Amino acid sequence: MLIMVAVLKRRKSKPAQFRFLSDKTTRRAIATATGCDDFPSRSTFFRRYKRAHRLFREAIRLQGEKAIAEGVADAEVVARR
Repeated sequence: MLIMVAVLKRRKSKPAQFRFLSDKTTRRAIATATGCDDFPSRSTFFRRYKRAHRLFREAIRLQGEKAIAEGVADAEVVARR
């Protein structure tokens, strides 16, 4: 979740994302929104970063399938892009 927040805030590199997430104001806002104030250390953040790609890919696939099933997206149009 932390990686996705940093990406959505347009932090492109891993160090920039970690610096953004380490900011006290950002941490407080995320902790308030999620109810969790336990943030990983720098080494843990970078180690977990390697596995995030697979998780994001699966989440995008599942969300796409759900959008198609609900009729929000047209599979033929998406496949042509």
